[in-house]
Amino acid sequence: MTEEAAEATGLAAGTPVVYGGGDSHCALLGLGIIHSGDVGMLLGTNGTLRAAFHGFATHPQHKVWVQEHVVPGMFTVSASTMAGASVLEWFKDNFCPDLFKDGDATGYEAIEQVAAEVRPGSDGLIFNPYIFGERSPFLNPNATGTFAGITGFHTRAHFLRSVLEGVACCLANCMELIEQVALTRREALGTVRLGGGGSRLSLWPRIIAGVLDRPIVLVGQPEVGCLGAAMLAGIGTGAYDGPQDAVQQCVHATTTVEPDPKSRAQYLRLLDRFNRLRLAVEPEFYR
Repeated sequence: MTEEAAEATGLAAGTPVVYGGGDSHCALLGLGIIHSGDVGMLLGTNGTLRAAFHGFATHPQHKVWVQEHVVPGMFTVSASTMAGASVLEWFKDNFCPDLFKDGDATGYEAIEQVAAEVRPGSDGLIFNPYIFGERSPFLNPNATGTFAGITGFHTRAHFLRSVLEGVACCLANCMELIEQVALTRREALGTVRLGGGGSRLSLWPRIIAGVLDRPIVLVGQPEVGCLGAAMLAGIGTGAYDGPQDAVQQCVHATTTVEPDPKSRAQYLRLLDRFNRLRLAVEPEFYR
């Protein structure tokens, strides 16, 4: 902080100023995504998958966006669905107010307990969660949501689980784009690391692991964007020798959620029907 800037801002002259990064890239650092092939998933308002690669990387049909990482020499490719915790919030506000008391966050635990009563695949109930449009793996701001396969057997618990599974299917489609990038580079992808508000729940990561058929690693700090920004400040001021040192000292994996092989067949059928449903109703998207 220069004398002139200090006078203008009221901050102390000599205060270190460190250039940071975008929220998602700080979050990737906070997840420990610093090596080529590392994959981070951010389950916040939206659902985002970002993989890090050494040097520039892109999709053969340009279906991902590419940006420089906060780690020198690294680039990220990203596929991001508009569906995420915002979809669960919408369903909660409209159909589950009785599970919440005065904004008590434990209502989300109650939601998961209700949804956990239903078998994987929601007994045939499918939800395309495009209530805010969609951007990956297809771009259509006019996309709308659809519940399908509804029968008199289905309860609110089925709808709750189908919401969680619908977002997981969107993430699986985004993951497929990331896999296609890795294939063109002949690189293997690492285990997916999950952060964001959705990582605080217990059932949702298990559903995502099952639909993706990949282990999901959780880290000790769910607010990985804030952690990554603090790590960059530490790197810039010399508290850490670099990204590797910062990750070793600050990022700690706590849990690995393995996909349940008993549910794999149900989730394969779910994902296939999910994608065929979207293609069938896409001509009817409107605003």
